[in-house]
Amino acid sequence: MQSSMGRLIMWVVAAAVIVAVTVAAWLAFAHPDGPSLDETLGWMDSTYNSHTAQGGSPGYGMREIFDNGAVFERKTESLRASGCRLTLVFHEDPNSQRYSIIANDQIDTLELGNIDPASAVLHLSSSVNDGNACAPQSGRRACNIAELDFETRNRMPLIASSYVTTFLKLSGNARVTRWKAKTFQSAILISDVAYAKRFLKAFQHAVKLCGGRPSTF
Repeated sequence: MQSSMGRLIMWVVAAAVIVAVTVAAWLAFAHPDGPSLDETLGWMDSTYNSHTAQGGSPGYGMREIFDNGAVFERKTESLRASGCRLTLVFHEDPNSQRYSIIANDQIDTLELGNIDPASAVLHLSSSVNDGNACAPQSGRRACNIAELDFETRNRMPLIASSYVTTFLKLSGNARVTRWKAKTFQSAILISDVAYAKRFLKAFQHAVKLCGGRPSTF
């Protein structure tokens, strides 16, 4: 009888330990240490977006690529957040060669809680030679711009994209087309690699604070 009671007590203690460890792990994931969501999103806004009119950051939301000294591609981006909802606004500059015929204005709207934090990765490239692959140690084409690519959990089409496409060589009703789509991926353009690494940490932190989880596999 005492032996059975002892085994029961050991089982209860073991079960309690397992539950405590599981809850602690869940809390650590759901509520990661570090800045609050408001602090994180505030930092992202005040550094990433341009606030030069107020004497603040010049901003980092741009991809600018040069070909023989001339601007081949210029694409800008800004972001705004309302709680866990993030809106990304893209503009392709028609004064740059790449977008001189067709240029898009795009808006992506997403919930940070739908993003897989592990999917957020930086892809580095060069701002010369039409964005060809760069080699950090070669000195030939420096990796000086970045793109933060990310996906929704399990690649579910939960990002709403709206487009205004302008055909600059046309006129009348054929000049502008508006359309919408759903997708599982988006990107954040960053004009400085050192800043991009800091922004990646902030973005992943915000995703986790909003309940974002890794994909099933």
